[in-house]
Amino acid sequence: MDDLEKAAGALHYEAPMLSSYNQKTGTFQQILTPEPILLKVDSPTDTGVLLIGIAGIFSSLLVGLFTYRVQRNQIKANISQLRHHWRNELRDTASEFLQTVTALVTGVKNQKNFAKSPKRFELWSHALRLQTKMNLLITRKGVLERGVVQMSLDVLISAQKFKHGDEPEDLFIIMSHLEDMIRDQLQNAWLDIQDDLGLSSFWERFNRRRRERFRNRAGNSD
Repeated sequence: MDDLEKAAGALHYEAPMLSSYNQKTGTFQQILTPEPILLKVDSPTDTGVLLIGIAGIFSSLLVGLFTYRVQRNQIKANISQLRHHWRNELRDTASEFLQTVTALVTGVKNQKNFAKSPKRFELWSHALRLQTKMNLLITRKGVLERGVVQMSLDVLISAQKFKHGDEPEDLFIIMSHLEDMIRDQLQNAWLDIQDDLGLSSFWERFNRRRRERFRNRAGNSD
């Protein structure tokens, strides 16, 4: 073993990747490797494997389409919930606004000193807050929306100017027009909810959008 260790230390041999150690002679021997053998395999196309691959791609497309439709329907359902909440908020705010103005006008008409009472100031402040909230709930993109904003302002101004001994018929007519506009706004919101949920046909949606565009163009031209 000592002779082998000395021989190995004297050689300083770096073995190649393919080498063999000969225990009898105590030396490394390089192994000659033959040339690589190239095999060319020619086999016909496996129709079964090909069909399985095509079926896998087709099923992946179906799963992707199904997932997309589910997510799209979920987004529409969330939008319809937001529209429903907005619709209820607008209805409650407009209803409370009209009731507050009616109580304000009725108090001024029936009580001589009501105009200077704290109750009138309270009703007036509350009506002002409701009118502001109602305007913030409505976007001014269409003729109907701008009409609601302007009509609610006219109601508020008329209620402020109303005095004891005046007749409230003219003001109530304006309030009736405002109520009709709010009702139309709520109806449009309900139709939008039906569109989101797929409850209306294509032609119904198309005709409604066309009428809305026509009204908006007519209102902008005025």
